[in-house]
Amino acid sequence: MSMNPWLLLAVLATAGGCQSVAIAPVSDRRADERAATSHAVPTYSSSSIRSAARTGASVPLTTDEINNRLNRYYLSWRGVPHNYGGESFTGVDCSGFVKLAYREIFGVQLPRTVSEQSRIGSRVSKRNLQAGDLVFFKTGWRRRHVGVYVGDNQFIHASERHGVTRSSMNNKYWRRRYWKSKRLN
Repeated sequence: MSMNPWLLLAVLATAGGCQSVAIAPVSDRRADERAATSHAVPTYSSSSIRSAARTGASVPLTTDEINNRLNRYYLSWRGVPHNYGGESFTGVDCSGFVKLAYREIFGVQLPRTVSEQSRIGSRVSKRNLQAGDLVFFKTGWRRRHVGVYVGDNQFIHASERHGVTRSSMNNKYWRRRYWKSKRLN
């Protein structure tokens, strides 16, 4: 079944940003290999991500361990292009990147869309951000964006223009569009 390209464009324009888009995830060999070797992943609950090690152990993660995991994860995804609805190395959107990061780094299954992700966890002020917190932005009238805070006023995310990248919260564009932050604890 082929889809009218104008209809697809209309769906993407209506959905806006990285909000929920009903497009099937793109698959690639590395994503398929990860899926074949993945373990059962718990759905997000109120238990702290700092206790959610991939092995399922309840030993709290230190800030340095969280930073190291986030940095390694970012380096493995850096430069992957943006693709609405994507969840693979051929393309990923912001909420898909965050969902995959939490599953791989913390062993926690997050909802798929920015809207759903913005409703979980507890609010945290910008000045009290810690590595692993989710940061949300209003990028348009009905457009939202999400990334993962990594410390030093930096966050990692899947940017429409640059793909998976690290950005500064102090950047004029992001500073003006900051919406809220959430901690999953």
